[in-house]
Amino acid sequence: MELFMVNPVVSFARTKNSEFIFFNAHKFKYYKFKGNEYINFILDEMSHGCSLADFNKSVEKNKLSVVEVEKYLSFLIGHDLIQHEEVPNSYNLEKIKLPELQDDSRYGYQLLYLKQRFSSLGISEEDLMKRIKNFRLCVVGAGAIGSFITAMAAAVGIGTIRMIDGDVVEASNITRQIFYKESDVNRAKKVDSMNSFVSSLNSQVKFDPVDHYVDVKNKDLSDFKDMDLVVQAADQPAGVIDEYIDFVGKSLKLPSLYVHNSTVGPFVVPGETKNYLEFEESIDQETDGLYTEFIHNVDSRSRTAYPTIVHGILPLASVLFDKVFEFAVTGDIPTLRNQIWLEKERKYKSF
Repeated sequence: MELFMVNPVVSFARTKNSEFIFFNAHKFKYYKFKGNEYINFILDEMSHGCSLADFNKSVEKNKLSVVEVEKYLSFLIGHDLIQHEEVPNSYNLEKIKLPELQDDSRYGYQLLYLKQRFSSLGISEEDLMKRIKNFRLCVVGAGAIGSFITAMAAAVGIGTIRMIDGDVVEASNITRQIFYKESDVNRAKKVDSMNSFVSSLNSQVKFDPVDHYVDVKNKDLSDFKDMDLVVQAADQPAGVIDEYIDFVGKSLKLPSLYVHNSTVGPFVVPGETKNYLEFEESIDQETDGLYTEFIHNVDSRSRTAYPTIVHGILPLASVLFDKVFEFAVTGDIPTLRNQIWLEKERKYKSF
């Protein structure tokens, strides 16, 4: 049947002068129209959704002008305030606000987002979710960025998540790595604690905890096999671990995505984009070769402690996850091919 309803991203108000103000949150646009019995009737019928057949019956019952109703309905549809689509005859108008919730009560609102964002792909909602559920993500590093990305990936239903880290939860972690608990401090490995969190959040996700550090001298790449993307979010050993993940990517033909203190990228696809070592070369050009010399000669006594707070990493984590999500759905991240995102400057930089 054909379902008509107020666009889910549209809210509306009615003034004392019987004028209607509509707000489209997706477009961030307001519309103001003089009210009349036809607009009021349409909103009465369609604010919670109605079938075309039921709507026509109601028009006849209320003895309204079909021509006038069609004129104002077309007007509202033309401004994207009313939408219509085909839904199964079994659709329950009384219980479900959105067609997407009828099909999937958990991911319905997400399906609505997917349809809007990736409409150009021309694929069904079912296939969009299938891509997400079949996606296999590897996250190296269980710190603030790594744990946030993992939690968000589990929330959207990414099917398989492998997290690699040997850290034990420390008291200083839980001020910003909010998925670990006080009871984990000095007891639980971060990946095991994250496993518990993901299992309670989304039992449909397969979480694979790898409770040791990445060994940059190890040529055994089994920790990275059967993955679709590896996100390098670990900070130690600084720089050298990035080179190792680049080696892993080349060896397994595995796409990789890097995140650092205030940057996201590059996105490396072996054989298609510049590799991470080429990105390093661009840094060396800017630093007179000091970057590579530094990361290969870090003194064991050297320690860093960056000022940080719980919400400080959210903007960077949001950008990173958006890119991971884009890759899960489309298989590409065009904006990070041979580029990085500079969070502080809010712009891309090519290399």
